[in-house]
Amino acid sequence: MAENRCGPVCGGGDYFKEAVCIDTMRVYDSCADKDCLEDVRVLIPAGQQQYLECAKDAKIRSVEVITVCCDVSDVPFKPGCYTVEMTYFLEVSVDVYTPQGVAAITGVAIFNKTSIMHGGVSTGSKAFSSDENCLSLESLNRTDAPIATVQVADPIGLHVKVCPVYPGYRPHCHCGCDYDSPIPDIITNQYGPFEWGESCKAIYASIGLFSIIQLSRKVQMLIPAYDFCIPTKESTNSTVASSPCEVFDTIDFPTEAFYPCKQDCCVPNGNNSNINNSPNLNCKK
Repeated sequence: MAENRCGPVCGGGDYFKEAVCIDTMRVYDSCADKDCLEDVRVLIPAGQQQYLECAKDAKIRSVEVITVCCDVSDVPFKPGCYTVEMTYFLEVSVDVYTPQGVAAITGVAIFNKTSIMHGGVSTGSKAFSSDENCLSLESLNRTDAPIATVQVADPIGLHVKVCPVYPGYRPHCHCGCDYDSPIPDIITNQYGPFEWGESCKAIYASIGLFSIIQLSRKVQMLIPAYDFCIPTKESTNSTVASSPCEVFDTIDFPTEAFYPCKQDCCVPNGNNSNINNSPNLNCKK
Protein backbone atom coordinates (compact mmCIF):
# COMPACT_ATOMS: atom_id res chain seq x y z
CA MET A 1 0.00 0.00 0.00
CA ALA A 2 1.33 3.42 -0.92
CA GLU A 3 2.45 5.71 1.89
CA ASN A 4 0.63 9.04 1.89
CA ARG A 5 1.41 12.44 3.32
CA CYS A 6 -0.98 13.26 6.08
CA GLY A 7 -1.86 15.79 8.76
CA PRO A 8 -1.22 16.21 12.47
CA VAL A 9 -1.83 12.55 13.24
CA CYS A 10 1.49 11.70 11.60
CA GLY A 11 3.88 14.10 13.25
CA GLY A 12 2.35 17.23 14.71
CA GLY A 13 1.79 20.63 13.22
CA ASP A 14 -1.31 22.36 11.93
CA TYR A 15 -1.90 21.19 8.35
CA PHE A 16 -5.63 21.96 8.21
CA LYS A 17 -6.43 23.80 4.97
CA GLU A 18 -10.17 23.76 4.37
CA ALA A 19 -13.46 22.08 5.06
CA VAL A 20 -14.69 19.94 2.17
CA CYS A 21 -18.00 18.25 1.45
CA ILE A 22 -17.85 14.56 0.57
CA ASP A 23 -20.47 12.04 -0.55
CA THR A 24 -20.06 8.87 1.49
CA MET A 25 -21.87 6.00 3.24
CA ARG A 26 -22.75 6.57 6.90
CA VAL A 27 -23.54 3.61 9.16
CA TYR A 28 -26.73 4.34 11.10
CA ASP A 29 -27.04 1.03 12.94
CA SER A 30 -25.09 -2.20 13.30
CA CYS A 31 -25.32 -5.39 15.31
CA ALA A 32 -23.16 -8.46 15.89
CA ASP A 33 -25.03 -11.77 15.84
CA LYS A 34 -24.05 -15.25 16.96
CA ASP A 35 -26.41 -17.87 15.49
CA CYS A 36 -26.41 -21.60 16.06
CA LEU A 37 -28.24 -23.34 13.21
CA GLU A 38 -29.44 -26.64 14.59
CA ASP A 39 -30.47 -29.47 12.27
CA VAL A 40 -30.62 -27.50 9.02
CA ARG A 41 -31.28 -29.73 6.03
CA VAL A 42 -28.46 -29.94 3.52
CA LEU A 43 -29.83 -30.08 -0.01
CA ILE A 44 -28.01 -32.83 -1.92
CA PRO A 45 -27.65 -33.01 -5.72
CA ALA A 46 -29.71 -35.81 -7.25
CA GLY A 47 -26.57 -37.54 -8.55
CA GLN A 48 -25.18 -37.94 -5.00
CA GLN A 49 -28.38 -39.08 -3.31
CA GLN A 50 -27.52 -42.74 -3.91
CA TYR A 51 -24.74 -42.56 -1.32
CA LEU A 52 -27.24 -41.68 1.42
CA GLU A 53 -29.51 -44.66 0.89
CA CYS A 54 -27.15 -47.06 2.66
CA ALA A 55 -25.26 -44.50 4.77
CA LYS A 56 -24.64 -45.45 8.39
CA ASP A 57 -22.97 -42.28 9.62
CA ALA A 58 -21.58 -38.96 8.40
CA LYS A 59 -18.92 -36.44 9.36
CA ILE A 60 -18.92 -32.75 8.47
CA ARG A 61 -15.81 -31.67 6.60
CA SER A 62 -16.20 -27.95 5.95
CA VAL A 63 -18.76 -25.14 5.69
CA GLU A 64 -18.37 -22.04 3.50
CA VAL A 65 -20.60 -19.05 2.78
CA ILE A 66 -21.78 -18.93 -0.84
CA THR A 67 -23.72 -15.67 -0.61
CA VAL A 68 -26.21 -13.75 1.53
CA CYS A 69 -29.32 -12.17 -0.03
CA CYS A 70 -30.70 -9.11 1.78
CA ASP A 71 -34.00 -7.26 1.50
CA VAL A 72 -34.84 -4.04 3.37
CA SER A 73 -38.41 -2.87 4.03
CA ASP A 74 -40.06 -0.22 6.22
CA VAL A 75 -41.51 -1.07 9.62
CA PRO A 76 -45.11 0.24 9.76
CA PHE A 77 -45.70 3.10 12.23
CA LYS A 78 -42.01 3.17 13.15
CA PRO A 79 -40.28 5.93 11.14
CA GLY A 80 -36.58 5.24 10.70
CA CYS A 81 -36.90 1.53 11.55
CA TYR A 82 -36.42 -1.14 8.90
CA THR A 83 -36.77 -4.89 8.64
CA VAL A 84 -33.71 -6.62 7.19
CA GLU A 85 -34.54 -10.06 5.81
CA MET A 86 -31.48 -12.18 5.10
CA THR A 87 -31.08 -15.54 3.40
CA TYR A 88 -27.78 -17.32 3.96
CA PHE A 89 -26.63 -19.89 1.39
CA LEU A 90 -23.94 -22.20 2.79
CA GLU A 91 -21.89 -24.84 1.04
CA VAL A 92 -21.60 -27.91 3.25
CA SER A 93 -19.11 -30.70 2.51
CA VAL A 94 -19.77 -34.02 4.25
CA ASP A 95 -18.07 -37.42 4.37
CA VAL A 96 -20.69 -40.18 4.29
CA TYR A 97 -19.74 -43.62 5.60
CA THR A 98 -21.25 -46.52 3.64
CA PRO A 99 -20.49 -50.28 3.55
CA GLN A 100 -18.61 -49.63 0.29
CA GLY A 101 -16.42 -46.91 1.82
CA VAL A 102 -16.40 -43.16 2.37
CA ALA A 103 -18.19 -40.89 -0.11
CA ALA A 104 -17.65 -37.12 -0.27
CA ILE A 105 -20.87 -35.15 -0.73
CA THR A 106 -21.27 -31.40 -1.22
CA GLY A 107 -24.66 -29.77 -0.70
CA VAL A 108 -26.28 -26.46 0.19
CA ALA A 109 -27.81 -25.38 3.50
CA ILE A 110 -30.17 -22.38 3.59
CA PHE A 111 -30.88 -20.20 6.62
CA ASN A 112 -33.37 -17.34 6.92
CA LYS A 113 -32.94 -14.53 9.43
CA THR A 114 -34.77 -11.25 10.17
CA SER A 115 -33.53 -8.21 12.10
CA ILE A 116 -35.14 -4.85 12.89
CA MET A 117 -32.66 -1.96 12.83
CA HIS A 118 -32.53 1.83 12.68
CA GLY A 119 -31.65 3.21 9.27
CA GLY A 120 -32.42 6.93 9.45
CA VAL A 121 -35.61 8.66 8.41
CA SER A 122 -36.30 8.64 4.68
CA THR A 123 -36.60 11.98 2.94
CA GLY A 124 -38.51 10.66 -0.06
CA SER A 125 -35.85 11.80 -2.52
CA LYS A 126 -34.19 9.62 -5.16
CA ALA A 127 -30.58 9.88 -6.29
CA PHE A 128 -29.31 9.23 -9.83
CA SER A 129 -25.81 9.49 -11.28
CA SER A 130 -24.27 9.74 -14.73
CA ASP A 131 -22.40 6.43 -14.46
CA GLU A 132 -25.63 4.41 -14.24
CA ASN A 133 -28.08 3.28 -16.88
CA CYS A 134 -31.05 5.63 -16.50
CA LEU A 135 -33.44 3.01 -17.95
CA SER A 136 -32.25 0.03 -15.95
CA LEU A 137 -34.71 -1.87 -13.79
CA GLU A 138 -32.73 -0.91 -10.69
CA SER A 139 -33.00 2.82 -11.42
CA LEU A 140 -36.71 2.61 -12.23
CA ASN A 141 -37.42 0.84 -8.92
CA ARG A 142 -35.07 3.00 -6.86
CA THR A 143 -36.18 3.78 -3.32
CA ASP A 144 -34.85 5.83 -0.44
CA ALA A 145 -34.34 2.82 1.83
CA PRO A 146 -30.92 2.33 3.48
CA ILE A 147 -28.49 -0.31 2.26
CA ALA A 148 -27.97 -3.49 4.28
CA THR A 149 -24.50 -5.02 4.52
CA VAL A 150 -23.77 -8.43 6.02
CA GLN A 151 -20.27 -9.54 6.98
CA VAL A 152 -19.91 -13.24 7.82
CA ALA A 153 -16.93 -14.99 9.38
CA ASP A 154 -16.00 -18.53 8.37
CA PRO A 155 -18.84 -20.79 9.60
CA ILE A 156 -18.15 -23.57 12.10
CA GLY A 157 -19.42 -27.05 11.31
CA LEU A 158 -20.66 -28.40 14.64
CA HIS A 159 -22.44 -31.66 13.84
CA VAL A 160 -24.06 -33.62 11.04
CA LYS A 161 -26.39 -36.62 10.93
CA VAL A 162 -28.23 -38.76 8.40
CA CYS A 163 -31.99 -39.10 8.94
CA PRO A 164 -34.66 -41.09 7.12
CA VAL A 165 -37.17 -38.76 5.50
CA TYR A 166 -40.72 -40.07 5.84
CA PRO A 167 -43.69 -37.70 6.16
CA GLY A 168 -44.29 -37.25 9.89
CA TYR A 169 -41.98 -40.11 10.86
CA ARG A 170 -38.39 -39.78 12.06
CA PRO A 171 -37.72 -42.54 14.57
CA HIS A 172 -33.99 -42.14 15.13
CA CYS A 173 -33.45 -38.38 15.33
CA HIS A 174 -35.29 -35.13 15.76
CA CYS A 175 -34.66 -33.15 12.59
CA GLY A 176 -35.73 -29.65 11.73
CA CYS A 177 -38.17 -28.53 9.09
CA ASP A 178 -37.26 -28.86 5.43
CA TYR A 179 -36.63 -25.81 3.30
CA ASP A 180 -39.66 -25.15 1.09
CA SER A 181 -38.96 -21.71 -0.41
CA PRO A 182 -37.87 -21.17 -4.03
CA ILE A 183 -34.14 -21.61 -4.58
CA PRO A 184 -32.39 -19.10 -6.89
CA ASP A 185 -31.41 -20.47 -10.28
CA ILE A 186 -27.76 -19.48 -9.75
CA ILE A 187 -27.60 -21.88 -6.78
CA THR A 188 -29.51 -24.68 -8.51
CA ASN A 189 -27.41 -24.42 -11.67
CA GLN A 190 -24.16 -24.67 -9.74
CA TYR A 191 -25.04 -27.30 -7.10
CA GLY A 192 -28.30 -28.93 -8.22
CA PRO A 193 -30.71 -30.12 -9.29
CA PHE A 194 -31.52 -31.23 -5.76
CA GLU A 195 -33.20 -34.42 -4.62
CA TRP A 196 -36.57 -34.02 -2.87
CA GLY A 197 -37.64 -37.67 -2.55
CA GLU A 198 -39.99 -38.55 0.31
CA SER A 199 -38.78 -42.10 0.96
CA CYS A 200 -35.04 -41.44 1.12
CA LYS A 201 -32.48 -40.23 3.61
CA ALA A 202 -31.36 -36.65 4.17
CA ILE A 203 -28.45 -34.88 5.81
CA TYR A 204 -29.03 -32.42 8.64
CA ALA A 205 -26.20 -30.21 9.88
CA SER A 206 -25.66 -27.94 12.87
CA ILE A 207 -23.63 -24.83 12.01
CA GLY A 208 -22.29 -21.89 14.00
CA LEU A 209 -22.44 -18.44 12.38
CA PHE A 210 -20.86 -15.12 13.36
CA SER A 211 -22.06 -12.09 11.40
CA ILE A 212 -22.17 -8.29 11.55
CA ILE A 213 -25.19 -6.53 10.03
CA GLN A 214 -25.12 -2.84 9.12
CA LEU A 215 -27.63 -0.35 7.80
CA SER A 216 -26.00 2.55 5.98
CA ARG A 217 -27.18 5.45 3.87
CA LYS A 218 -25.42 7.73 1.38
CA VAL A 219 -25.06 11.22 2.86
CA GLN A 220 -23.06 14.39 2.34
CA MET A 221 -20.70 15.21 5.18
CA LEU A 222 -18.43 18.17 5.93
CA ILE A 223 -14.95 17.07 6.98
CA PRO A 224 -11.60 18.82 7.52
CA ALA A 225 -9.12 18.49 4.65
CA TYR A 226 -5.37 18.53 5.26
CA ASP A 227 -3.94 17.92 1.79
CA PHE A 228 -4.24 15.71 -1.23
CA CYS A 229 -3.05 12.13 -0.77
CA ILE A 230 0.29 12.17 -2.58
CA PRO A 231 2.11 8.80 -2.65
CA THR A 232 5.69 8.97 -1.39
CA LYS A 233 6.69 5.33 -1.88
CA GLU A 234 7.97 4.05 -5.23
CA SER A 235 6.61 0.82 -6.62
CA THR A 236 8.87 -2.20 -7.00
CA ASN A 237 10.03 -2.51 -10.60
CA SER A 238 9.58 -5.88 -12.27
CA THR A 239 10.87 -5.70 -15.82
CA VAL A 240 10.42 -8.29 -18.51
CA ALA A 241 14.18 -8.80 -18.65
CA SER A 242 14.26 -9.99 -15.02
CA SER A 243 15.05 -13.64 -14.58
CA PRO A 244 12.28 -15.74 -12.99
CA CYS A 245 14.84 -17.08 -10.54
CA GLU A 246 15.81 -13.54 -9.53
CA VAL A 247 12.18 -12.79 -8.75
CA PHE A 248 11.90 -16.08 -6.85
CA ASP A 249 14.98 -15.23 -4.77
CA THR A 250 13.18 -12.18 -3.36
CA ILE A 251 10.47 -14.38 -1.80
CA ASP A 252 11.07 -15.51 1.78
CA PHE A 253 10.91 -19.18 2.60
CA PRO A 254 7.38 -20.01 3.91
CA THR A 255 8.44 -21.64 7.17
CA GLU A 256 4.93 -21.54 8.65
CA ALA A 257 3.60 -23.63 5.76
CA PHE A 258 5.73 -26.60 6.81
CA TYR A 259 5.93 -26.27 10.61
CA PRO A 260 2.67 -25.50 12.42
CA CYS A 261 3.02 -22.94 15.15
CA LYS A 262 3.00 -24.25 18.69
CA GLN A 263 0.38 -22.90 21.04
CA ASP A 264 2.94 -21.22 23.29
CA CYS A 265 4.68 -19.36 20.48
CA CYS A 266 1.70 -17.81 18.71
CA VAL A 267 1.56 -14.05 18.94
CA PRO A 268 -1.91 -12.66 19.82
CA ASN A 269 -1.96 -10.39 16.77
CA GLY A 270 -1.53 -13.35 14.44
CA ASN A 271 2.09 -12.61 13.46
CA ASN A 272 3.84 -15.96 13.80
CA SER A 273 6.81 -15.20 11.58
CA ASN A 274 9.34 -15.25 14.46
CA ILE A 275 9.25 -18.80 15.75
CA ASN A 276 12.00 -19.64 18.23
CA ASN A 277 11.72 -23.39 17.79
CA SER A 278 11.74 -23.47 14.00
CA PRO A 279 14.62 -25.38 12.40
CA ASN A 280 17.48 -23.77 10.55
CA LEU A 281 16.41 -23.54 6.91
CA ASN A 282 19.40 -21.59 5.60
CA CYS A 283 20.85 -24.65 3.93
CA LYS A 284 23.93 -24.39 1.75
CA LYS A 285 23.60 -25.51 -1.85
